[in-house]
Amino acid sequence: MSETEIPDFDWPELSGGSYTAEDDEVNRRITEAAEEHGVDPEEVYENVSFILDASGDGSVTAEGVAVSAGENPDTESDSRLEALSIWEMRQGL
Repeated sequence: MSETEIPDFDWPELSGGSYTAEDDEVNRRITEAAEEHGVDPEEVYENVSFILDASGDGSVTAEGVAVSAGENPDTESDSRLEALSIWEMRQGL
């Protein structure tokens, strides 16, 4: 990874559970994904946030993406990393 500054994204509270990965780790992985796909990290963050917000009200629950995160060892059981994984898969389509 280059010496790109890693943004400090503002993650919403997770209702009904908790994030398992550190914010710094999630922010670093979003920045790396952005570099890999040639987009701005803020754009990746916005897409990950959109995937997380299944209700459309700006909140994240322990259902949906958050529950499925436990099934993917690459996501450290963190819903934000699971949403990032979904975003990355979409980039390959």
